[in-house]
Amino acid sequence: MKNSKNQLLQIGAPAMFSVVGLAIALLSPGAANAQPQWQQELSYIPGANNFYSYSRLATDAQGLWGAASSTGSVLLDIFGTVPDADLAGYVNWGVSFEVQNGNGWVYGAAPSLGLYRIGNVYGNYLSGIYGVADAILEVYASGSQLMYLAGVNNLDVSAQQYDSGAVPYVSVDAYATNRSSIPFVEVHQASLEYSQLWYRVGHFDIGTLNTSNPTETPLTTTWSNSHPISGSWGNASGTLPSVVVANGTVIVVFQGSNGSLWYAVGALNGDTVTWNSQEKYSTGYNPSVGLTPTTSQPYFNPSTIVETHLSATTGELTYRDGTWNNQDSPTAIQWLSSDISLGISGCYSSVALDEYARAGFVWMPQCLPGYSIGWGFAYDY
Repeated sequence: MKNSKNQLLQIGAPAMFSVVGLAIALLSPGAANAQPQWQQELSYIPGANNFYSYSRLATDAQGLWGAASSTGSVLLDIFGTVPDADLAGYVNWGVSFEVQNGNGWVYGAAPSLGLYRIGNVYGNYLSGIYGVADAILEVYASGSQLMYLAGVNNLDVSAQQYDSGAVPYVSVDAYATNRSSIPFVEVHQASLEYSQLWYRVGHFDIGTLNTSNPTETPLTTTWSNSHPISGSWGNASGTLPSVVVANGTVIVVFQGSNGSLWYAVGALNGDTVTWNSQEKYSTGYNPSVGLTPTTSQPYFNPSTIVETHLSATTGELTYRDGTWNNQDSPTAIQWLSSDISLGISGCYSSVALDEYARAGFVWMPQCLPGYSIGWGFAYDY
């Protein structure tokens, strides 16, 4: 990313971060039945302190993680990469950036990122995110207006309104292959209170990568109409929705009444989503979901799912893993474990998976001002 007054502004943090900190080895129940065994490495993202907002992750499938949060009401993004295929247990975190455009700082709430890997950029470090070019879509709330920014390795553009509502979340289909029509799915609440949940499908049209200046790569963003998340069960209502779309599969998790947690599974169908099911799966707060889709190797078959949320009883960060098979059981997630605690308390947890079904977590250690964002890295070993 460029660092100039009209682009993303560096606010601190070293260029290299080793995830060392607390190491926890957890074995999920039923591991003898090919259930994952995870190794956690828990620490903090450098420079990501003094936040009191949502912490959220995104992935471009090939190992780049983007954490979006805010300090005060200024949007802030953090990018890092997992550089090696066998995952040595560390992340190269870049600097954290307060988002600026030609009009100054960008203010908002509940930001979320979607990423799509366009290609590699060699010998041009500053104009790439650690040597790669990513199409970036960021959504956030400005009052009751829902806004977006889009660019390649750069968000130095004027924000535009795409809808009205609250608490937006977006995911770009990092496994799509037609660059003239890369789909993304956004979900949001109708209002800040417990309310009906809505979604929009959109598309990126990505031109030929400009390897000498990736930020100049042509990128067009198109939004379709807004629709309620609904199916045979009726309309979905709740708070804090999280969405992931991968290889055309769409999963939304959200918080229902009295701390109930729900998921809805659907499939992209042009500019809409066909929602196949809605099921209650647990209780807790602030859910998030990640997905590695069923497709050709090295991806997993069936799809791998990791969900994380905060425990309703202890407030600790918990996760569960599962699978989804679009042929054998297209309407339901098969959970391979019940909720498993990571042994740490927190707030606003988020999870994302890469192409090898390896999971990363972020969370706020405390739901109070002045606390850093924590980073957890999980992988099969």
